[in-house]
Amino acid sequence: MATTITQITIGTIETKCRDYASRRAQLADRNAEFKDALQAVYRTYLPRLKAASASCAGLEAEIRADIEASPELFQKPRTLVLNGVKCGFAKGKGSLSWDCEDEDLVKRIRKQCAQDLQELLINTTYKPSKKALESLPADALKRLGISVSDAGDKVVVQIPETNVEKFVSKLMDELVKNIEDAG
Repeated sequence: MATTITQITIGTIETKCRDYASRRAQLADRNAEFKDALQAVYRTYLPRLKAASASCAGLEAEIRADIEASPELFQKPRTLVLNGVKCGFAKGKGSLSWDCEDEDLVKRIRKQCAQDLQELLINTTYKPSKKALESLPADALKRLGISVSDAGDKVVVQIPETNVEKFVSKLMDELVKNIEDAG
């Protein structure tokens, strides 16, 4: 069997470049059509999505107010799942604040805590690690001059997100980002 060697010329490459440029233009046209179609869908559904979102937010605010006005209904258990909606009271995570500059708190941590704990409580940027500090007991936080606020009960109203809802939410986020980028 004889092998044929084809000679490549500038003309061959030029022809392929012309075809490639044509296909790229076609791809750009299809991309523009796609973005236009997305914009049309976005314009069609956005008002309804906003209205539905506002309606949900209003009803959620009513539920929150009802729960806040009736804490005795949520003693034990503190949360209930009613029609797929988890509601009631849950312990707030709280937020940390301290009475000094970050560098001063780092000095306090270095002075009062063991080396292995210091590595956990201090970020490498030499700022206090809020996440790690949140795990300390209240008396240790107090010694460091850190106060805890908003750690009391907070109202919870949420629907546990399923894998399908997570997928749709991610898809919608990407869609909105693409539309915003195109706009």
